[in-house]
Amino acid sequence: MHLEKYRIIFGRICAITDTVKKAPGQQLDFSINNGKEISIAELKLEGYTVEFFTTESATPNVTGVINASSLTEFEYQVVITDGEGKEVKSEWKEVTVVDDEAIVNVSEVVVNNGSDNVDFITVGETSNVFEVTKVKQLDGEVINAPSSTYSVDKAVSSNTDLAYWDGTNIIPVSAGTVTFDLTIKDNASPANEFEYTIDVVVKAGQKVTSAELKDATVKYDQDTGQVIEILIKDQNGDVMKEATTSSLVVEVNGVVDSAATSATNGLLTVTADFSSAEVGNQTIKVSQTVDSKNVKLGEFTVEVVDTDAVDIEYAFSVDKDSELEKLDLYKTESTDIVTVAVKATKSGVATTPETLDATLKLEVKDGNKALIVSTDWATEEEFTVALDPETEVGTVTVELIRVTGAKEEVIESIDIAVENTAPQVLGITHIASEPELDVTDVTAVTSDELQGFVDGGFILVEMSEGEFVASDMVEDIIYILSNKELKIEVKDLYGGETFTISDVTLK
Repeated sequence: MHLEKYRIIFGRICAITDTVKKAPGQQLDFSINNGKEISIAELKLEGYTVEFFTTESATPNVTGVINASSLTEFEYQVVITDGEGKEVKSEWKEVTVVDDEAIVNVSEVVVNNGSDNVDFITVGETSNVFEVTKVKQLDGEVINAPSSTYSVDKAVSSNTDLAYWDGTNIIPVSAGTVTFDLTIKDNASPANEFEYTIDVVVKAGQKVTSAELKDATVKYDQDTGQVIEILIKDQNGDVMKEATTSSLVVEVNGVVDSAATSATNGLLTVTADFSSAEVGNQTIKVSQTVDSKNVKLGEFTVEVVDTDAVDIEYAFSVDKDSELEKLDLYKTESTDIVTVAVKATKSGVATTPETLDATLKLEVKDGNKALIVSTDWATEEEFTVALDPETEVGTVTVELIRVTGAKEEVIESIDIAVENTAPQVLGITHIASEPELDVTDVTAVTSDELQGFVDGGFILVEMSEGEFVASDMVEDIIYILSNKELKIEVKDLYGGETFTISDVTLK
């Protein structure tokens, strides 16, 4: 764009920025005449001076780049002066500063029965509620919703013959799928409201119909105190949701267990004594007494094994239920850890992991760095791995080592991926034909001044994605006066390269 198009009719400026982020490096923009945008560099090459005035500072700003980290709102005015001193001013423009972490919408709502999230509700239940679990920030990141921050203000049912909301709970009426249009209130900022639509499946009241092992692959030790978990299910194959399912009868190898007579939320726990049992399959029968008659629910076998003199075997796996499955150099908060599940068995029977001590230890294999944050796996049955300042992109290998005198034997290991999702600075070049960059001190060019050159149209930055933020991404800036070179060193996290801009005159 060439200014000659506007010189004759140049007479109006508009400040056009109405919102900036609560962060450094925020650019204030303007247009001339009938909404035509033009860069500061182009105006400067034509002999014009551009100045930005704000209500936050009495000193004019020549780049239009401000640090809005501590601001909530302000006003600004743009003044363009020609070579003869003639000024054209914009009207003062009010600007709102918005936090990058401001919540812009609700991303997930679930149905909760007071203790667990549920996929369906059943006729007769009265304690199911809507719960906001995830929200989206202005920067696009989806985060877990802070507890008690969001509440449902309205919930309009598409069919009240199926289910409706009574102001607190979802009341199921009959089987089917019903849609609720929710209005959600931000309790921390009552003026903020969000809309969300959710489908709720309603099923008929549950009837006890069957029983099955919770995990048919589990083996049991030839010992006392062996815990067997059995699921009590309804006519649809769903686990019973009622608090207590009573009148149950359990037989272990023909012997009735008088202690196992009820299930809690569909889970029946049997503590069996296999100390006198033969190694091999043992029969479990489950029934329910209804009107003085035993109604069979299920029959299955479990395997009993002898674990005496058997070493503990270990298996590591990244916990799929944890927030992260890999480490990311771009995320350095203390919560950015990978959780590794520890499974300890003897002949296939679950057992408690040995205590980590001088004879059993966890180590990060040489080659990449990480921190083993927690090792109390005897109670937690897991450990966590976090970034070390020297961690690099690649793989972190954590090994479990058994020490016998001078001998060390790796008995289990796990590889954890390390990535870097930070935006990368791919190139920095100047785009004005004869740039003269105004700085406060040529011996110490600041990141704010560099940001001003970029946002003002003097310097072009090529990014892999996202925006260039000099205050975050630049390690050092050096101006070599004798060579008229500006050297910009980028932090390793953002690419680590040093870019040189030649033929630059700073004044």
